[in-house]
Amino acid sequence: MGACNLSQALNTSIYVMIRSFWIAVLSFAVLAAPFASAQDLQPAQVFTLASKQAGLERRARFTSAWAQADSNARARARRVLRLERDGAVRMAATPSVRALTKAWRALVDENGGPSSKPNVLRDLADSLDLRISPGIYEGQLEGRPEPLTVHVASLYEVKVDTAVHLSLFWVGTDGVEIHARTEPIAAEAFAGVGFPMYVRAPSPVPGLWELVCQVSLGEDAARGIPVPMLGLDQLDAMSESVEASTRQEFVLLRKHGLRPLYYQRFLHAIGVSPVANWQGAQRSSLEHEAVRALEQSGVDILSLGAEGLDSPKRILLLLRPEDEGPEAIFVGAVGKAWLRAAEQHSWWVISTDLKLRADKGPSLLAFAEQLKRWKPASELVLVGRGSALLELQLAQLHRPDWTFDKMVLSTVLASDARPRNLPDLPGLVVSSDAVQRGVEDLEREGQASWRWSKRTEPTVITDLELPALIAAWLADA
Repeated sequence: MGACNLSQALNTSIYVMIRSFWIAVLSFAVLAAPFASAQDLQPAQVFTLASKQAGLERRARFTSAWAQADSNARARARRVLRLERDGAVRMAATPSVRALTKAWRALVDENGGPSSKPNVLRDLADSLDLRISPGIYEGQLEGRPEPLTVHVASLYEVKVDTAVHLSLFWVGTDGVEIHARTEPIAAEAFAGVGFPMYVRAPSPVPGLWELVCQVSLGEDAARGIPVPMLGLDQLDAMSESVEASTRQEFVLLRKHGLRPLYYQRFLHAIGVSPVANWQGAQRSSLEHEAVRALEQSGVDILSLGAEGLDSPKRILLLLRPEDEGPEAIFVGAVGKAWLRAAEQHSWWVISTDLKLRADKGPSLLAFAEQLKRWKPASELVLVGRGSALLELQLAQLHRPDWTFDKMVLSTVLASDARPRNLPDLPGLVVSSDAVQRGVEDLEREGQASWRWSKRTEPTVITDLELPALIAAWLADA
C-alpha cells in the first residue's frame, strides 16, 4: 500500500477511532469479561457505557422511523442532518446523537424540522436519557412496589436559561399512565453526569412498562423519549436459568440499569417476549467445534437466516466498526432489512466481536477458514462497515491468503477519494456521504471486478439499504 493511500485510509477512520477509543476500551473490558465483573463496575464506567448504549438506541429509533416515513418527513430529516453535520465529523460512522435525535424528531413531527420555531423545552426533553436502577424490578403479590433510582443525564448540550419542572410518568402496555414524580430542576443540573430522581416501580406485580419524562415551564410542556422497564418475579432463579451471555445482560440491567441494545431479543431470551414467534438474530446454537470454541473463549456470535440449512447459498460474515457491538446491526429496521434479504436469498448472516486479524487468540480470518471447511459449498462473503475499511487495508499489508470468495465494504471516503489497494477478488464498495450519487467500475485501476456505488445519504441511512444493494450486486456478479 502506498503512503498516500494509507494516509487516506487513516483520514477516513481517524475520527471514529479517536471518538470511540475510551468507550471501546471500557465496553470491551466489561462486556467481554467474566460474568462476575458486571457486579464491580465503577460509576464512571456505568455512565460511559450508558451514554454509548443510549446513542445506539437513538440511531435504531431514527432508522425505524425513517423506514416508515413519507417523502416529506424524509426531506425534513435530511435538512436536519445536513445542518447538524460538522465538517470535522464527516468521517464518522454515524451522525452525532444530537443530529440523530433532531432528525428523528423531524421524521415524527411535522413541526420538528429546521425551519420550525425553536422549542427549547422539546429539545431539552429529547436530549435526556433515563437510566433506571435496578433496571428490572422484582414483582411481588403484596407490599409496596420496589424503590428505584432514575439517573437523568443529557446526551448532548441544550442551553437552558431557567429552572424547569421535570416529571416522570410510567406508561403501561395498555396506555395507562401513572405519575411517578415531579421536581424543580435548576438549569445547571443538566450539565455533566446529570442527577438522580427517586421513584417506586409502577406496580407490585410483574409487567412491561415505559418511563417517560416531561419538561415543563409555566403552561408549556414537552415529553421526551421513553425507555423500557421490566418487572419479573423470582429474579434469582431467572438469572441462573438463562444462557451465560444473556445472564451478563441480565446482571448489567438489574444492578446498573444498563439496557441491552437488542432489547426485544433479550426479552425473548428470558422467556417474557410479547412476540409469540420471534424473528430476528439469535446467539448461535449450532453444535460445531468452530462455534463452540469461540463461545468458550468469550466471543459473542449472533446470526440470522439460513444457518439451519446444510448448505446456505451464501454465508455473510460481518466485520463491525470499532464503535459497535455485534448485535447493533440486527436491531430495529436495519435488522429487519437483513432478515428479509437472508430469507429471500438463502443467506446465513453472522456478526461477531472478532477483529479481522489477531496476534493472539481467535480472529475473523481464522473463523472464516473454519466456516469454509465446514460449509465448502457455500459462497463466503466478508461485509465490512465503517472503520472496517482501515482494518482491511492494514491487513492487506500482510498479504493474507483471503478465504473469502467476495467482499463488500460500506464506508465514508474522504473527498470521494477512489478506493485503492483492495484485495484481488470480486468486491463492492458502498460509500456514503458522497458528493455525487453514481456507480462506477474499478477494474481499470487494476482491481479484480470491484464496483463502487456512491450514495449521498449518511451511513445511518445506507445501513438500511445495504442488504438490498449487496443482493443486487451478487445477482450481477
